[in-house]
Amino acid sequence: MQETQIPPSPQTVGYPQEQEQDQAAPHPHHAGITKISGAVDPKHEPTWRRAIIVIDDSPDDSLFLSRMVQSCCNPDQAILVFNNSADFLEHMAYFSHSRFDIHKDREDLPMMVFLDLMMPEVDGPTVLRAMRADPLWDNVPVTVSTQSHNDRLLTDVLDVGANALLPKPFRRAEVFATLKKASHFSYNI
Repeated sequence: MQETQIPPSPQTVGYPQEQEQDQAAPHPHHAGITKISGAVDPKHEPTWRRAIIVIDDSPDDSLFLSRMVQSCCNPDQAILVFNNSADFLEHMAYFSHSRFDIHKDREDLPMMVFLDLMMPEVDGPTVLRAMRADPLWDNVPVTVSTQSHNDRLLTDVLDVGANALLPKPFRRAEVFATLKKASHFSYNI
């Protein structure tokens, strides 16, 4: 697994690649934006607890949305970015299978997921079905982001279990409303 530091902006807090390199670095539970790619590495598995996940194959869209989310949240909000949905599914499966008490560990789950609808390797509906089929992830709020105006496709995504739709291009007011709505769906907020 590779973690890439996202350059800080006025709305973001950087995330250190290795905690040992910088003793003054933010605590990993409150780390800002972290890009995740590659296979699971148990020594460097991200902290999922109350994080906001962004899954989008476009690095520009994922960075833009992440920074917009960061500007709407507490500056210490952890945001995990996956530009490859297959990587997310691998990390999700690792997280799920490393847990033993489903009820106790729900508080370790992400606060919500922003999921791109159209991705080349594994599309959004397939990721959403996998999440809804996993008893640990089935209640995590998911907002599907899309440029599509295909009513049938959008209805199908909602039927699969999306909590909300977020049109592209992203607008701050819509992102904020989505976060507010997700906090209503999300347990333990």
